[in-house]
Amino acid sequence: PKMAEDYVVKLSHIYRYILQHIDKEYITLADGTDFIKSYIGLLNMRYDNAIVLHGDDLHGDRNEYILSLSLQLIIENAVKHNCP
Repeated sequence: PKMAEDYVVKLSHIYRYILQHIDKEYITLADGTDFIKSYIGLLNMRYDNAIVLHGDDLHGDRNEYILSLSLQLIIENAVKHNCP
């Protein structure tokens, strides 16, 4: 029950972020990596900490812009196509 409650809280944070950024074409790399860390935390609850992301390895200016929610799609595809 406690884990389910934590999952729902994290999921609501992810959903809120998506709703706030759905109309934005671009976001900063800093916003994208912060979101991905939260998203990976949610996935790790689901997959029993089997997902490791080395976000500190990102190079470049964290004020650079990327497509909104593009990192989420990359992570989703990586998880979907690499799970047994």
